[in-house]
Amino acid sequence: MKFGLTRTTLDEFFDRVIEKYATRPSLAFVGETPFTYAELGRRVKTIQNLLTKLDIQKGDPIVLLGNSSPNWATAFLAIMTRGAVAVPILEGFPETDIDHIIRHSEAKAVFIEEDYANSLTLPSLERIEHVVNLTDF
Repeated sequence: MKFGLTRTTLDEFFDRVIEKYATRPSLAFVGETPFTYAELGRRVKTIQNLLTKLDIQKGDPIVLLGNSSPNWATAFLAIMTRGAVAVPILEGFPETDIDHIIRHSEAKAVFIEEDYANSLTLPSLERIEHVVNLTDF
């Protein structure tokens, strides 16, 4: 059994990786000092707690809209290890396509980068219960 896992679920695998590589670098912007896997684990736990407060349940779709970043990866990992469904929308999609995906995703929450929220007109966001700023959560 690789990593000593008793189950092969993503949340158990993630916890084991955090434990095994706690002091190693995990994520950073290019040219910045990366934070460790232990810090990544703490950040993911914080977002998982936020999802719990927002009453996000297993299987609930959550949209992720933003550029690749440590916060994007943290949110993605928190969503997936919480058992919700990540609906990532790639950067560069046309505005109408983004609005269409959000509208049809039936998402309970959206993590959106501040730049996108300020520059795009997305009427579909009005129907979403929870909109979280991906820049600072």
